[in-house]
Amino acid sequence: MLSHKTDDAASQIAHFVTKGQIIQFNVQNELAVKALSGRLHPGEVQVIIGASELGIKEVILDDLHARNKAEQFDLNSIGTLGILRIAYKKGIIKDFKSDIAKLMNVDFRISPTLLQRILDDLN
Repeated sequence: MLSHKTDDAASQIAHFVTKGQIIQFNVQNELAVKALSGRLHPGEVQVIIGASELGIKEVILDDLHARNKAEQFDLNSIGTLGILRIAYKKGIIKDFKSDIAKLMNVDFRISPTLLQRILDDLN
């Protein structure tokens, strides 16, 4: 079931790339990527450096360390929960709690404090 959903998501992303609504970018400053690598995942580092190179101010990052590093680069970050919260408030998704439960079932780590804060905000 998860594989099928992953295939659907990949197909949708490919569609938006083809339409030019999502761009693929190769980071130019590989030295900066290497310098920041270590505690952060290489993909997170590439998002931060790539956004800086492109002059983008908003990035999607879940990891707290990556979000803190993004802030040092004057980047605003939002995570999966923030995106789901916005989608719920706009009526795009109907059952926020169910979607969170699905994420937790595939080992998505969620801070209980953050989750409670978001749930309080939605009520």
